[in-house]
Amino acid sequence: MPGNMKISVVALVIILLSVLSGDACAQENPVPLRFEEALKMALTDDPGITARDDQIRISEYGVSESVAKFNPRLDIASSYSRSSLESEIEFYNPLTAGPERISLFPEDRYNLGITLSHNFFTFGKRSALKNAAKLGIDISRLEKQEYMRFLYDKLTRIFLKSLLARDNMTIQKNDVSRAQRKLEIVRAKISEGLASDYDSIRAELLVSRYESDLNMSEGEYATARAELKALINMAQTDEIMPVGDLRAFEIAVPETPDADIRDNIDILKLEKSIAIQGELVKYHKRTFYPNLTYSASYNWQNGYQPDLDKLKDYWMVGLSLSMNLFDGGGRRSGIGKARYESGRAGNLISDLVSRIKADVKSSQSEVATAEDEIRLAQKRLELAEKGLEIAEARYREGFLSISDLLDSELEQAKAEIGLNLSFYRLLLARLNLKAAAGYYPEIDNIPY
Repeated sequence: MPGNMKISVVALVIILLSVLSGDACAQENPVPLRFEEALKMALTDDPGITARDDQIRISEYGVSESVAKFNPRLDIASSYSRSSLESEIEFYNPLTAGPERISLFPEDRYNLGITLSHNFFTFGKRSALKNAAKLGIDISRLEKQEYMRFLYDKLTRIFLKSLLARDNMTIQKNDVSRAQRKLEIVRAKISEGLASDYDSIRAELLVSRYESDLNMSEGEYATARAELKALINMAQTDEIMPVGDLRAFEIAVPETPDADIRDNIDILKLEKSIAIQGELVKYHKRTFYPNLTYSASYNWQNGYQPDLDKLKDYWMVGLSLSMNLFDGGGRRSGIGKARYESGRAGNLISDLVSRIKADVKSSQSEVATAEDEIRLAQKRLELAEKGLEIAEARYREGFLSISDLLDSELEQAKAEIGLNLSFYRLLLARLNLKAAAGYYPEIDNIPY
């Protein structure tokens, strides 16, 4: 093998080893991640939030665009032409007693003009369009706030899912270890003639079941972490370890959810929409009101009578009053459309309030049910732990078979998983209540 090829192969091996060792270090030393840190990362440099910021800027430009036609205008115009018309005539001049030639039109003609105009009194049309555009900015900001709430809700659910999978995985690892120890005991008892093959099969099935549950929890944990990394804009090659206690996780909910219903973002957006339609009604009504405009212009030109070949300049100022008498039904249609849009939004608000109240009541029931379920699950776990202790003691004393002991082991494991699931369901119910009531103090105080 040539020397250069040997060196390249060695270099490739070194690179592969360094990559693999780096991945191993990442796997062995995951970055701990708390919920507050994850939330901050999710709300930083998120493309969806950036898109909503862009929409706010677009709406802000819409304000100046809405009044642009009512603002002063400064126009400049120029023209140049060349004519093939007969440009000279000859006549007899009695004063000189001879013929004389004069130019009737110059061949080259040019004109330059500057005009300033301003529709300075519109009887409220300008202010109506400007107010409607400003309300559009409010809607864009509400849409950004709504998206941030969506991110909070999604992140919280994924984070809770990862905590649940992590805790279940820990429980199931312990279950596998205990079941393997039980299997070793059964095999020793079989050699002593104190247990049967049936007991061995039961013990092996218990180990297999725990291993299957552990494998499922590991998959769920990996999936939840992958979803979490995607949401906080972290590379999938990076390893994280969600940190937190599922049973102590805090989710703020309103004390009186019904009182905050009118602050629901969907309702606020509809109310802004009604206000916009009100401004558009004002605008359409005022389209038949007079317009008062002033204008001033200055022009510079050549080649026109009475001074045929001389350059001339002149200025002009004026004031005009105009009024639209008939527009083909556009005003009536615009007013009718705006009023129906306003009525539609009002009906949607009534329907939305009813549905929100129903969702709030349903979520409150879910929270109460989940709290009851936690109390029952805690009681079940206490009984299962006591039952397992008694079963192990009676088994050591020879009063209980290994099969009965394995049944107690399985019941205790189910109780632990069930308690975790009960806390998880309570947190999801509280999230549902937050969403129904529109209560997000964690992010609503974040400045735009």
